[in-house]
Amino acid sequence: LTELQVEDVKLQALPSSLSACTNLTSLTVMNCCISIFPSVIVKLRHLIALNLVGNLIRIVPSSIRALQSLETINLSSNVISTVPHAMTALQSLQEIIFSDNKLKLCDVKFEKMQSLRYLDLSHNNMKRIPKFVWGCKELNILHLNNNSIEGLPLELGELQELRYLNLEANNIFFLPP
Repeated sequence: LTELQVEDVKLQALPSSLSACTNLTSLTVMNCCISIFPSVIVKLRHLIALNLVGNLIRIVPSSIRALQSLETINLSSNVISTVPHAMTALQSLQEIIFSDNKLKLCDVKFEKMQSLRYLDLSHNNMKRIPKFVWGCKELNILHLNNNSIEGLPLELGELQELRYLNLEANNIFFLPP
């Protein structure tokens, strides 16, 4: 088994026997009412894509750093209020999606992640663009729409690879000269 997709099933947890699926590269658990990040996931060392969309997850554990092969993580539509610093250990990550959560501030040092190309922090409660963004030199796509962002910093011009920036539905009243 290399791919597993579970959708619209009420689960309290994932079974521990999932750890026996050592060849699993893609896991999707969508709209399943899971409230605690399943600990069995960090045992899936070959996981490349992780989608835990539309659940009730509040906290991403620091043990996530064990997923060194992970390239894509989608935790949108949960109730996450902070992003763990342990995610910076995931040097293979190319795509991070934390849209539609409860983030007010994201001070994780993602600039260490040189592979990061796509970042979606839309539909949260952030008032400013996180400073780490300016260090993500390979970032191509950045979604910050539907937040409470008030201004754009001068550093925006430092993102030479940025091709798409979505700032729709914010409170922007300051633009750099």
